[in-house]
This record gives sequence, C-alpha cells and structure tokens, in this order.
Amino acid sequence: MVKILIIDDEEGIVCTFKELLEIKGFEVADSGVFLSSRFVAILDIIKKFNPEIILLDHALGELNGLKIINTVQKNAPDAIIVSISSIVGGFLLEEDYRKKGVIHFPGKDIKEILNCINKVCLC
Repeated sequence: MVKILIIDDEEGIVCTFKELLEIKGFEVADSGVFLSSRFVAILDIIKKFNPEIILLDHALGELNGLKIINTVQKNAPDAIIVSISSIVGGFLLEEDYRKKGVIHFPGKDIKEILNCINKVCLC
C-alpha cells in the first residue's frame, strides 16, 4: 500500500484529500495539517511514517513549501514530492520547485492528484 503524507495548512483540504485517498486504497498519515509551530511534529511524522509520496502545499502560514522542502527531502530522501499548490503551476515558482526536484504540479484538483499519484507509483 502506497503511503502518502499531506502537508497543507488547511485542515479541510487535508481531511477531504485523506478521506478520498483512503477510499482509493492509499495509506494516508493521520496528521498532515501544517502550522509553523508544528514543523518539528511534521518532521517526526515523516520519520515515523516514512511516506512514499508527499503532497506539499506552497502557502503554509509563516513558511512556504520552498522554505521547508530541503528539510523534508533530507528526512524523506526517497519520497516523491508533489506540489498541490494552486499558486505554483504555471508561475515562476514552478521553476523554483523544479530546481528542487519536484516535477508534478496537479494543484488542488483531486482528480489530477489521483492521476499524478497513479503515474508516479504505476498503480
């Protein structure tokens, strides 16, 4: 079963995506709501859960996906990071994410996210 971690600052997004991904047979970490004060907790979740795919939003309160991506990658070097930010795709930010190794930009469209995950894990 493919293990997925969602890092987003909107609890509703995390809960909705978690439910839909679990219906599709994926294992999703219980906690994924990002708050800058919980960044250490997110890293702990990464280490314990060992996700294969990380769905990463860009806007994360005081921080953003680009500011935390190196630390996330260091703690989950084999995980594939998928940008689920609606502000990244098609903008200059996409180039910055590509430089960090991110090549998937489905935004917050759950159908596109599922297509992306299926391509990534060849499910």
